[in-house]
Amino acid sequence: MGENKMKKEFNITEWILEQAKEKEKEEYPPYMYSPVGFSCAVCKYHYIEDGKHMCSNKQYQEYKGTAELVDDEGNQIKDPTKWCSNWFLPKEDEND
Repeated sequence: MGENKMKKEFNITEWILEQAKEKEKEEYPPYMYSPVGFSCAVCKYHYIEDGKHMCSNKQYQEYKGTAELVDDEGNQIKDPTKWCSNWFLPKEDEND
């Protein structure tokens, strides 16, 4: 008889909760490269000003010292689909 192997689906909520638990265990930068599909580009805090990608989240601004989306070396982020912070909140609709 063959084994029934089920492929586990990726659950974003589960992943976020796991990340939060890990946060309690160790300190890591709250801003990181994000390959899993959520990003600054789909965050409620993201906006564009003078052609630059910006973040209206006060905690991000305090951490980075600027509202501009920048990497750890201070370089402007050109593609916000590749980056995310721990303060990510999804846009509720297209008008956010």
